[in-house]
Amino acid sequence: MQKIKEEKGITLAILIVTVIVLIIIVGVSLDMGFDNADSAKNSNAKAELQMIGQATITEYTKAMQLNYLVDDGATIPSNFVGEAITGQGENIIPALPSGAWALNQNEAVGYKSYFRLTPEELDELYIENTADTYIINYYTGEVYNETKQLADDGSVLYLRLNNATHSQKEKDTTSFTN
Repeated sequence: MQKIKEEKGITLAILIVTVIVLIIIVGVSLDMGFDNADSAKNSNAKAELQMIGQATITEYTKAMQLNYLVDDGATIPSNFVGEAITGQGENIIPALPSGAWALNQNEAVGYKSYFRLTPEELDELYIENTADTYIINYYTGEVYNETKQLADDGSVLYLRLNNATHSQKEKDTTSFTN
């Protein structure tokens, strides 16, 4: 009786199947890595909105405590950083992709004005390492990323931290909500 010689090693078919499985695993891993990077960018942009929103609340609260809020339609508190948007020429509030601003152009005067903040002006609010320009309103707590406008996931980079109307109690800071 003749003994069958046992082959040691792998066949070409098994090698090809193994390589294909490894390519699929690498492809899925890379795709998940790119998704995580995009998610991190979106999280960073939204966290920056929150930081700027909190800085606007802080500056508005300072203005209230120092009695800088004068409702004469022209006076801007000295602690408010940024260029007031007047609504003339190119210096106008851009249209939001979804929804509207809390105040219209006629209401947004004096300390209720919208302000454009450059990265250098954000440094004055202790917000560093940003390259974006923002439009904010100290009175309403609105923050809008004018540079990017939309996050990678398609959401509008806009935040409004104050839903109150400021009607009776101008000094009520408990109305700031997320």
